[in-house]
Amino acid sequence: MIDFPIARLQPQPGDVYAALGLKSGNLPSARSAALLQRALELFRACAEPLGVSDPVSPDEFAGIFTGLGRNAPDTPLQGIFPRAKRLHLFAFTLGARIGDTGAAASVISLIETTLGQASAVSNGTS
Repeated sequence: MIDFPIARLQPQPGDVYAALGLKSGNLPSARSAALLQRALELFRACAEPLGVSDPVSPDEFAGIFTGLGRNAPDTPLQGIFPRAKRLHLFAFTLGARIGDTGAAASVISLIETTLGQASAVSNGTS
């Protein structure tokens, strides 16, 4: 198991605002800042990040790569993995709690609201 500290996974507020289009030097409204902080609190309270990495043989990986036939048939990986000396599978999750508790919907709703607020601020309409 690979432990991922939540503090390293959650985005910094400045990065969120930049991704939302808030121009550098502009400050979000107090409401936007509060909504983002609430979304981050929900993330910290509900996320249970965990990863696993396990070695697999080329034959095992071939079966996994084929999967249920829904993977694209023509990918670079198709020509790479048969030549690999070592193969590992990696999986990551934020845990069931973040989706089962409704927290994901709350975070999405808060972020969408924050997006609208940040957009209004960056456009000078807030």
